[in-house]
Amino acid sequence: MEIQLASATYFTLCFGTYRHSNDDQIPSTTGAASAKDKIRLRTQLVVILFVCVFYFDMYICLAPEVSIREDIICKTYYDRLDNDGGLIAERDCAVDAVQRELGLLNQVYITISQLPGLLLVFPYGALADRIGRRKVLLCSVVGIALCDAFKLLVMWQPNHFPPRAIWLAPLFKLIGGGDAVAATVVLATLADVYTGQDRTTVFARVASIGTACEIFAPLIGSALMLKNSWMAVLLGFGMFLGGASVTLALLPETLAQRPRSGDALDARAILNTRAPSKLRYLGDQITAMLTASSILTIRPSITLVVLLVLIPLASKTIMGKFGLSSARTDLLLIRVSAALLTAGTLLLSVSEISSLAILSLIIFSLGNGFTTLGKSLLTTFGPPELAGTLLSAMNVSASLGAVIAGPIIAVMFDWGLEQGGIWVGSPLFFVTLLYALTLCSVEGLLDIEAALVSPSNPARADGTLDYERCARLHNYLITYGWMVRHEKRPHEVDELLHQPKFLDNSQSGYSPDRLHPAVIAFLNAVIPPKGDEGICYFVGDLAVQSADEYFIHDKNHFENIDRFVIIYRTYYELGSQCLGLVYDQELHRAAVPLFIGSLDSTEPIVDHEDLWMPLETILTNWIHMVRIRKVTACLPLDEEESEEMSQNGMWRWQSYSPTQVDTAVAAMNRFSDSIEARMSPESLSSARRDKPLFTDEELDVASMPKSCFIRSFLTRIRTPRFKYIAPGLEVPHDAAAFSARQRFTGLPRSPDDASEDQYIPAVLIFASADSTRTLSFNDELKSLFFRLGDDPVPYSERDAIPVGLYSELVDRTWGNIAEEGFRLVLPFHQQPGRGSNDGARHSDGSLIGRQTFTRLFQHGIYYPFGGEHRAQRLERLLDRWRELVENGQWTVGRDGVEGIIDTFRDADRGAWRDYWIPPGW
Repeated sequence: MEIQLASATYFTLCFGTYRHSNDDQIPSTTGAASAKDKIRLRTQLVVILFVCVFYFDMYICLAPEVSIREDIICKTYYDRLDNDGGLIAERDCAVDAVQRELGLLNQVYITISQLPGLLLVFPYGALADRIGRRKVLLCSVVGIALCDAFKLLVMWQPNHFPPRAIWLAPLFKLIGGGDAVAATVVLATLADVYTGQDRTTVFARVASIGTACEIFAPLIGSALMLKNSWMAVLLGFGMFLGGASVTLALLPETLAQRPRSGDALDARAILNTRAPSKLRYLGDQITAMLTASSILTIRPSITLVVLLVLIPLASKTIMGKFGLSSARTDLLLIRVSAALLTAGTLLLSVSEISSLAILSLIIFSLGNGFTTLGKSLLTTFGPPELAGTLLSAMNVSASLGAVIAGPIIAVMFDWGLEQGGIWVGSPLFFVTLLYALTLCSVEGLLDIEAALVSPSNPARADGTLDYERCARLHNYLITYGWMVRHEKRPHEVDELLHQPKFLDNSQSGYSPDRLHPAVIAFLNAVIPPKGDEGICYFVGDLAVQSADEYFIHDKNHFENIDRFVIIYRTYYELGSQCLGLVYDQELHRAAVPLFIGSLDSTEPIVDHEDLWMPLETILTNWIHMVRIRKVTACLPLDEEESEEMSQNGMWRWQSYSPTQVDTAVAAMNRFSDSIEARMSPESLSSARRDKPLFTDEELDVASMPKSCFIRSFLTRIRTPRFKYIAPGLEVPHDAAAFSARQRFTGLPRSPDDASEDQYIPAVLIFASADSTRTLSFNDELKSLFFRLGDDPVPYSERDAIPVGLYSELVDRTWGNIAEEGFRLVLPFHQQPGRGSNDGARHSDGSLIGRQTFTRLFQHGIYYPFGGEHRAQRLERLLDRWRELVENGQWTVGRDGVEGIIDTFRDADRGAWRDYWIPPGW
């Protein structure tokens, strides 16, 4: 049962305009007033009792019921295995088969239990208006009690009922509609007897009781579980039966308390003769309808549809067709929800006929996913460690807002009645204003979303610095990291903001007169990092330091001074040859030569313009690394961790992130779809589309580490229905052959490895279809597939190594690694032609050169967003190969991509752009 205070408050206030105005305005005798007060107090106390026992029963039984079901499923599972019976240790019940069945049992039950309310809340609400509140509530209580009793019976007699029999329990909720109808009826009873501010106060009180039960009942249930899970379950059920019985015995029938429509209209006309005819017409036509509790059932009914159907469907459609992230999708749906809430209340405030009022309520109800979407979105913009705090703060804010807004709406309601005319709708005008402000706040809620560079929101291209956008991105990084590092709460951010401006406190000695005004504005708008915390993994501090000496020379032919300035400085701990982020004040572009040795890749600037990017592009990529958790903000390192060099400042580089598995799997499946779309149906293999390429058991045979990027990738991609994925490279459809080809898995580990998952060997993913095309083991392969100091290395120049696409070797104690990376090992080395454009190139534009077998598609020396030496990401290679297929450079035949492995020689024959991945991180 869900009682939504805010919605109920202002809607019942509006609906009460026509049925309760006489209560507030017509003088009554003292005795009548006293009797009415007694009925109100009695109704309030009885409803609070019912809400208390209902929520107490719901929340005290959650964990105990799951525990009982788990024991039953566990015993059944081991009985089937001819277990000798007796008590089962808890750890035995953690096996996958038991947990899968338990998860299925609970999830299906939750889903089924929603259906009676979804189907019957409106009919039973209308019925309550005709036959009375108590009769419908009695039906609901009987249905709920029978449902719970049947669940207990199934759990009490597992020898006579299978665990899944509890799925039948919600059928009893067809009697009375279950908790959704009960919630509507008890709210209606309060709305029948309370008006104005009193109703707001009572609703707040009832809501707080439910919240209190939600907090304390699970604690009591957990304590009782230490003795016996059945104690908590039976206590909850017994309290519900007792409390519900008392409720039904003492709850007055409030339907009779409502004045008839004509009486209410007449009273209002007497007291307000200036009321316009449209108001009298509205009262005459819709008083009965608006006062009916069936109107209150519209909102929960539509809300269920919104939450269960519309939002998931809309999210899937938007993310699938438009490629938006989950956060941007949530933000879009929040904006739509806020607009619907605003439009619904505005339309209701000016409604003159019943159908328009109902339409307005429907529009409003369609926006009721706002809170759910807001919670979903909120957790994506703070560190996971603070997700609970953020959600708790949101709930507290919502409750506080309802308590504050309720009396205001009530006062406006009374004032509107006194003023008459259009001012009767003043409470809804106020609510409309609140929702409009909410919509505006949503637009500015996540400035970071609006600031991030994307295809639909590109960087500025007019040759100027967008300093406001860049400052927002910079400040996001600083605030995010600071909150995690210092375990701060959102309301404590003021401590970070109250710092001197960077230029006011700078010790660089660099005169601001030498800076472009936009650069000065940027530096004045950003939050300086505190201490040694750093701005991101690659740069540690703000700096204003001239870089002219590195760029104004014969290679660039620049004459003007004060053009290049270092804005972000590389961590001093990384060496004496550090630079950082260099900003060109003339082109208003930036490059990230972290070290002096990588300068050559950025010069001459006229030939490397693609490596000089808008500052907002660089900041966006740094934020992206944080948001996918490739880089995480962490607490300070201890002495042992500091030796691993995996953390700079407060930023730690992760070997890979689960999000990277998701994106790589998506890239592979897109590539497979593209190839299969170009093949005839009869040439496709019969592999099921939902079958993964490998199982965990098959990869165990190949001696692949238990938890690593490449295992997750291979067990999640669907099996391609073709043989060749690239020229001369085949898909490993035979698990035994795949295992036999591996040369670097299953080798003895170094005694220096701290744990089994520290070292992740290279895995041959797609091997050459021609098994005779191999490569003799050499120093290049040794440096890629073995760590420095690995001894002995079991291969020599006499050993033939299979060629093809390998995953990256990583030692997880290293920094700046890419477990999601790849190495394409070819049976020939690069041989660039004589022309300047003939040779294969790295992403940074440098020639790959001769005598290398593994550099094709790799970064090069320069990394435009920071770093060095790490491998290119597998998802980028798969996307590039897909483009070659879709653009026609690679043709597709009956068995997949056509050609032999020598096709990759085209990279040295003038087609280097086809075998080149644009600069990225």
